[in-house]
Amino acid sequence: MNTNKRPTLCNFRGTDRVAQEKVAMSPFAGKISGFTLVELLVVIAIIAILAAIILPVGKRMMESSNASKCASNLRQLYVAANRWTADNDGWMLPQSPSGRNADGVRINYGWPTALFPYLTPGLDVWQSSDVGKRPNGVFACPSSKKLNDAVNSTGYGDYSKNIIVNRAIPATNAAYPSFKIGGMDNMSKIIFLADSPGTRDLSPYQSNGYIVNRHNGKANVLFYDGHVEALNSSDTNQIPLGESAAWSPPWQP
Repeated sequence: MNTNKRPTLCNFRGTDRVAQEKVAMSPFAGKISGFTLVELLVVIAIIAILAAIILPVGKRMMESSNASKCASNLRQLYVAANRWTADNDGWMLPQSPSGRNADGVRINYGWPTALFPYLTPGLDVWQSSDVGKRPNGVFACPSSKKLNDAVNSTGYGDYSKNIIVNRAIPATNAAYPSFKIGGMDNMSKIIFLADSPGTRDLSPYQSNGYIVNRHNGKANVLFYDGHVEALNSSDTNQIPLGESAAWSPPWQP
């Protein structure tokens, strides 16, 4: 029999009183690992602080993405408007061009309807069933929740056109001149389309149609030369109701 065999840890503890007392006196003896209330509160506080920092940043990033999509919508509408111009003797898109509905009846529902055939994929003339729904395709700004207005109005989409330019063809009022391609010298300074509540008539008069800041305090504004700028609505120098309509850039050449 081997008397030199070393006892195992459990046997050692079972036969050595000093070892037993050391184990019993250990600060971890009989304790279960876990969070204390103070530790839990500290973790919750850290999570709350991180959330307060991250959520606003995430919201701004999402809004920046929406602004980019909105700007893309305006550029696509600009391309469609140029195609309409090419098919209409060089006239720039008016506020209320005539067109025909699905039954071939002449209509006058405003510039969005005139652009439907030039968009990809093409859109049909909007119907009564579209009322109360969000606009389709490039007419929908991702930062807007506006619903379509009555079908007998021009309230389709989240963008409005500058009514001071090309209200009709030919112009029916000297205050609303009509232009053909090449007839406007300062196209880069004149508003064409912009973020709007959806009145379709964009003008310096804030009670009529106005630019709305949807994207981190800015609005996307498309100019007649095709470039898009992010502007504060106050940058457009809108004329308060009742003042003289001495229109000039960015509203009229």
